[in-house]
Amino acid sequence: MDLSTNPFAILTFISAPAVLTNASCVLLFGTGNRYGRAIDRVHELADIVEARANLDESELRLRIRQLSAAETRTLLIVRALTCFYPLWPVSWPAPSCR
Repeated sequence: MDLSTNPFAILTFISAPAVLTNASCVLLFGTGNRYGRAIDRVHELADIVEARANLDESELRLRIRQLSAAETRTLLIVRALTCFYPLWPVSWPAPSCR
């Protein structure tokens, strides 16, 4: 693409990094919000399991399974955020995603 002959080439050259940065920020903020909701759910389930008030045996087992699934979900979100940060220019030295 020749910058001297195409007037839109310079506009594309300038705006493309801004669009990519904006998309990355939207992805990061969305995942951060999801992480916050997952943490809230883990706290809520942990409080229910600790209180054990008015819970029969089967419901307690259900809540413990839900707590385990919520913990797994939270860890996966943390892993996703950790994998994304190496692409973020501010995070150097970047952690590795395993």
